[in-house]
Amino acid sequence: MKKRSFLEADYSSGSDTNSNSGCESSSSSPAACFSGPFSAAFSTQPRSRRKAKKNATDDGELLLAKEMGELSMQERETVYEDIHGVSKEASESAELVKSCLEQFEAELVGIRKKHGYDKAIFVNPKYVRDERFRLMFLRADNFNVAKSARRIINHFDEKYKLFGYNRIGKRIRWDDLDEDDRHSVNTGATQLFTKDKTGRGLFFNVYAHRRDKSAIHHLRAMWYTFMTAVQDDQQIQRKGIVLVAYTIGATIKEFFRNTGMTRQQDFEKVLPFRVCAIHVCFGDRRFQPIISTFMAAHPQSNRLRVKIHLGSHMECQYFLNSFGIHESMLPFGSDGNLKPGLFEERLKKVRDQEEQEDAAHRKLLNGVIPYPTISDVLCGRGSPFQKFPGNVQLQQMVEEYKPKHDLATSRMAKTAISVQVIDELKRKGARFLKRHESNLGWYEVAPEIAREKVAMSFRNLSRKTRVSNTSVGSNKTTSSSSSSGAESS
Repeated sequence: MKKRSFLEADYSSGSDTNSNSGCESSSSSPAACFSGPFSAAFSTQPRSRRKAKKNATDDGELLLAKEMGELSMQERETVYEDIHGVSKEASESAELVKSCLEQFEAELVGIRKKHGYDKAIFVNPKYVRDERFRLMFLRADNFNVAKSARRIINHFDEKYKLFGYNRIGKRIRWDDLDEDDRHSVNTGATQLFTKDKTGRGLFFNVYAHRRDKSAIHHLRAMWYTFMTAVQDDQQIQRKGIVLVAYTIGATIKEFFRNTGMTRQQDFEKVLPFRVCAIHVCFGDRRFQPIISTFMAAHPQSNRLRVKIHLGSHMECQYFLNSFGIHESMLPFGSDGNLKPGLFEERLKKVRDQEEQEDAAHRKLLNGVIPYPTISDVLCGRGSPFQKFPGNVQLQQMVEEYKPKHDLATSRMAKTAISVQVIDELKRKGARFLKRHESNLGWYEVAPEIAREKVAMSFRNLSRKTRVSNTSVGSNKTTSSSSSSGAESS
């Protein structure tokens, strides 16, 4: 019988956030969390377990060897240089940056489906079109314009899923996280601790210390951690990052729960950073077939940069040291426990810096509202305005008040109804906003403009109702004429 290749195998990995239902139950075994050919690795039959583990490991190694063999000599050298941190930094001339930014904009215009991106650029075009922001995505893909454009579109699609319309057009701050998101950050299990000697960011995921309430909180914490570290550090943007997945001390069940409820490999496709190397450290051989499986979920360019280390805390830290990741760069000690105080100190500096930047930004805006919330009503014409959540809420309220509005006989009575609609919307936190002429944000309109906006909504609804009734009456007349003609014949 022909041996199935690693890529042909059917398996259920942690890349799907809905695939961990079996792992959430306290009574389920690790085997219940993992299906396919690797599930036999956790069978109660020793021979089957050993055979499945060997096959899984062999398949993973064969896949990497095959993919590495298909690369050119120059491509292999690039992979090895990235892993060992000796790759040369790409040159960025002013002409190259300008040309790529122009091509980047043209590429985005040519892409039709970009729902998250369109939402973000509608509420805050200054943020989305900022050259420094776009440059991060170009650097992440070595100035490959097509890949960078796809990355920024995926970025805003994922951001919309995680943070919604309210925060899609802004930089995520500590204040944007809820209590459970902050809990995930505060554990220190997911952190960009420092840089290596070449200036690459070192991102650690310490599985034994993960205490996430749910998948969404972990993903928001990861987003905040990554973006906070990358956005203001041009050296990390240029040099890239090194991912360290440290599973020593975590049980297989914990590993499955933590991995099965995240989409970390998706973040490698949507966040603006380049992965130079991935180090996976584990101390239990039973993890080996599992890790081989999750390697297949990574993009090929990242999978080729994976290095797997098996051993104790001391042994794995020695392996990391051989790749330039010294003990002083690790967030944990030789016993695997997080170094006390260091992460808390760094997080405090980040939060203090955020507060200073926000204060300076508010002073610069001088009363201009940088971006609307989903409760706000936006004054303007076109589909983006009509589909904005606050405007949809206004339309629903106008439909609710329309019978009362139709019965009003005087202009003053109709105006009073418009005021009632405005007051009810404001009790729900709404503001009536219009885009600032500088295009830097929004401003709150005068009460009479808000009343005119509501009155116009009533008139538009009445017009649509009349057109609809006229269309229905016309159809009935046509149908009656046709029936009379048939009877006459």
